Amino acid sequence: MARVLIGMGTATAYPSAMLLVRRRAEQAGMDEPPAGVLGGLVLAGTVTVAAGFPLGGVLVDAWGWRTAFLVNIPLAVVAVVLAFRWIPRDPAIAEPVTVRAVATRIDLAGIAGFAVAMAALLVFLMSMPRPDWVALGLAVLAGAALVWWEMRRSRPFFDVRLLAANPALTLTYMRYALTTLCVYTVFYGITQWVQAGRGASAREAGLLLLPMTGLAVVLVPLISRRQLVRMPLIAAAVSCLVASVGVLFLTTSTPVAGIVMVTLVFGITLSTTSIGNQTALYNQVTANQIGTAAGLLRSFGYLGSIASAPVISVVFHTSADDRGLHVIGWVMVAVSAAGLLALLTDRSILRRDGGMRSPSPAQ
Repeated sequence: MARVLIGMGTATAYPSAMLLVRRRAEQAGMDEPPAGVLGGLVLAGTVTVAAGFPLGGVLVDAWGWRTAFLVNIPLAVVAVVLAFRWIPRDPAIAEPVTVRAVATRIDLAGIAGFAVAMAALLVFLMSMPRPDWVALGLAVLAGAALVWWEMRRSRPFFDVRLLAANPALTLTYMRYALTTLCVYTVFYGITQWVQAGRGASAREAGLLLLPMTGLAVVLVPLISRRQLVRMPLIAAAVSCLVASVGVLFLTTSTPVAGIVMVTLVFGITLSTTSIGNQTALYNQVTANQIGTAAGLLRSFGYLGSIASAPVISVVFHTSADDRGLHVIGWVMVAVSAAGLLALLTDRSILRRDGGMRSPSPAQ
């Protein structure tokens, strides 16, 4: 239940922030994306990752796993106070706010269908290496029913028409999911291998990732202020592929410095994929689509992080040894290559302007 509640909170924060940024930019008459503000969103998320994994390792190692949840309580209190203090009120709604109006506006059936499809898919993924085919079948059926239903809704929860009508946006989601899969495989797979193969504690494994996330924190403001899309995405794809190849050469006898060097390259991926895909999304949708589009970006990121779990589970189901790590490395190489292919097929990104023009309201 605690994980579900935390998921609900983290899921609503990012699309709300993107919607606030877009509204404020339009009020200020800005034609270009507010690079500094968008970079701040990425920086906030990167700092959270940078502090979260090492801090989580220290807390779990010192006082047990419950402290990883309890530490969120004071942070949540501060967030609530800041929200009431600084976030402006939502615009007035013309139609009356009644239970019936809310029920009509909210796609409850779409939410339920999406939840069933994702829950069944998660059960299937987490059942590895003994796949639950019934769960997979349920996920496929629920997903097909969801697409059928959402195509007929005027206000769909999962905007399938948006994905079909905007191939560039769909490619953005694919790139983000693929790079997120690789990054979270590092977060969870490398740390597990270090603990099992090298006898490191949870604290030491968490601290091992600190240079990676620290580099990402440094790179975010340097890149975001330049309002680039193409070069960050190229850097993300190439660095992810190079670092994945580097995983193939790691062994339990590799010096700590060698492991850190490989994870540092993933630090480049972590920062550039967030900046590039976020700015690309900002330019690929209209103002009234930004909330939904940002929510879908976060959803695809979650799918990538979730997909890393069964990869690690299948490969490390007996022991987290060098052979298993190299199998994971090959999986990451294949995923990275797919991400690079998704970039090379996106003409809106590779053309000279890098996809920086915002769509008109008519698009």
